[in-house]
Amino acid sequence: MNIDPRLVKWGSKRRNIEVLVKAIREIVNCCYSERVRCTDPPVASTGFLYSLGFHQYLIRSFWSELPLGTYDIPLYKWLNTSFSLEAEHIISSINEIECGNLIVPIDELDARMKATIFTPRSHLLYIRVKGEIGGNVIRLNTIRLAKLIETYEPGWVNSLLDSISKAYDDSSLLVDLEHKVLEEIGKRELVLSFILPRIPRNIDDLYKLVPVVRLLLRSE
Repeated sequence: MNIDPRLVKWGSKRRNIEVLVKAIREIVNCCYSERVRCTDPPVASTGFLYSLGFHQYLIRSFWSELPLGTYDIPLYKWLNTSFSLEAEHIISSINEIECGNLIVPIDELDARMKATIFTPRSHLLYIRVKGEIGGNVIRLNTIRLAKLIETYEPGWVNSLLDSISKAYDDSSLLVDLEHKVLEEIGKRELVLSFILPRIPRNIDDLYKLVPVVRLLLRSE
């Protein structure tokens, strides 16, 4: 199971991940402070990135290095059940709201409830969790998922984003990746057992069931 090489190249550049981590962190915070549902917002828009303080060159390269289209990052695969991260880069109109000094993109449902700034044309990046179970497909926006997790486990999302940033600062942190993933799965085994047909319990299982771990270690 392979990842599109264009996405691999884009994700290998630390500056792109820095932009993404900061964008996700701030948009999740704004979901709470502005009391919006955040059912299916993009994780980034051009105006939002400018309001975060990133300079023009960085924003242009962020968009230009990831061609328009949809990309899958495999997370889990067993028999007829699979989960992946689906990244979608499009150009479209978007409604945005003010959140302190930020201009934050929101989805159409929230736009009905809030005074918005309408942008007729913008680069947008959506990231969703896609699940395929027995031929049926479900999608859940990652901002929505992060907000739900933060509600029940405060601080977990920020801890995950911090870990991603640190891994780009120190690639040696990936050496123990298998054990860290197994540890996190073990903490949530009761919940995961309702979703996944098979839970990885050792490193061999992890390589078979969670392709992204194998792909990350191979990239090293």
